[in-house]
Amino acid sequence: MLHPSDRGRELLALADARMRREVDARTDGWSPDEVRALRTLLTRYNAAPSLAAEDT
Repeated sequence: MLHPSDRGRELLALADARMRREVDARTDGWSPDEVRALRTLLTRYNAAPSLAAEDT
């Protein structure tokens, strides 16, 4: 298991905040149902097995 350093945690938090701002900006004006649909589809997409993982 990997354990990030304090600086690593800081950088991960910054990247997460940037990503959240980007998503908020790109979905500005979307209805709550549209945002919910995107979240549902991305969750499904991310849960699918990776073909790259099968190659190892």
